[in-house]
Amino acid sequence: LSRSIHSFATAALDIGKGEYEDRLHLLPCKEFRPLAEAVNQMAKDIAYNMKKVGDKIRQLEALFNSLSE
Repeated sequence: LSRSIHSFATAALDIGKGEYEDRLHLLPCKEFRPLAEAVNQMAKDIAYNMKKVGDKIRQLEALFNSLSE
């Protein structure tokens, strides 16, 4: 049980640091599966949204750079 909780805490800290690629894998307690799936999906969604934001920033930078020309 404490290993599972430690895994969740580590994953949450990593996600908070911007490490969205890490995922929770097999857990000894099946009761934690829905929470693990939710954390994994959250990391995937954040990574996707960060990519979209980065793409938008690059588009805006290109637009602003072309305006100055």
